Amino acid sequence: MNNSKRIADDLRALISEGGLVDDQLPTENSLMAKYRASRYAVRKATEELQKQGIIYKVQGGGTFVNKAYKKKTLSHAVGLVTAGDLAENGLLNTISTAFFKKGYTLFTVETHNSPQSEYESLRSFYDLNADAVLIEPSQSAVNTQSLKLLGEMQVNKIFTFFLFSSYPSVSAPLFSLTDADSEAAVTSEVIQMGHKRLLGIFQVDDMRSVLRMNGFIRAYQQHPEVALNSYMETYQSSESLRAVIERVRMHFIDVDKELRPTAIVVHDDRMALQVMSMLQRAGIRVPEDVSIVGFGDSIQSSTVTPTLATVSFDKPAFVSHLVQQTLLAISGEKPVSKQFPAYLIKRKSLSRYPYRAD
Repeated sequence: MNNSKRIADDLRALISEGGLVDDQLPTENSLMAKYRASRYAVRKATEELQKQGIIYKVQGGGTFVNKAYKKKTLSHAVGLVTAGDLAENGLLNTISTAFFKKGYTLFTVETHNSPQSEYESLRSFYDLNADAVLIEPSQSAVNTQSLKLLGEMQVNKIFTFFLFSSYPSVSAPLFSLTDADSEAAVTSEVIQMGHKRLLGIFQVDDMRSVLRMNGFIRAYQQHPEVALNSYMETYQSSESLRAVIERVRMHFIDVDKELRPTAIVVHDDRMALQVMSMLQRAGIRVPEDVSIVGFGDSIQSSTVTPTLATVSFDKPAFVSHLVQQTLLAISGEKPVSKQFPAYLIKRKSLSRYPYRAD
């Protein structure tokens, strides 16, 4: 470790612990003597802290701790604003535990995919001077309500991170999945299992779902015999669930069996489970009459009957990278975005066509 970084890290820790008299840094000469370092190394260290908004200099008066930064670093708090998926796929508790082991408390708010709720949650974390805020966006393909506030948070050194999707106009690290490529691979696998009539269900005000829809289209367009006999149902989160499910139901009720979809590819497990429940109530068997694949590996996907085929990813690696990069940003380092590959988990709801009992 070079001298300037060692000095900066030590001063940052000292500031966090409240170890400076009157929040004033020692003089340049004192720091040179303390660290046995050159004037250049000391100046480089203090300039770095100044760039990060940790300290400020008064001409002829010395160098002081930025009070806003001091308030933040003493809080050791990270905010998490989630649209809801983190709770469903079991990540929420894992993330909270990982931060707790590092000495940070995770405060969580669920928006239920509401842009207004997201804005209010972000405003609360901003006012409370959280060290960092993790955001799983609500209606990420259309929401613009939080953009100005996110810009203010970044200016005021509240580090922001996006989970799974982002707002294109906001520059912040993104931890996401290979949504388009993974959905394309899943759709191709379904086709290879003999399915020629597909139904895709996608939410068009969510960027993740839009990417998955693009992957679905890309895959079935490579098979003309499938493309001619495949359909999509799209919806927005403002639509009632009953209306969406009814539109899906119309692909099966009073439709000749040889014209019905034989497989349904759904953008997330939540909707896939609703569709499966509706079909079962209508007397349509899963997977004997139709296969279903979700996305997200929710907790419930492995507990229903039949168990739901879904798409998962390396959750421990995702959480580890998320926590590591958040703490790096808080300590003054530059965080790095990362995309995690997602893969199909074959379960009982997915079968070859025509159906054959194993």
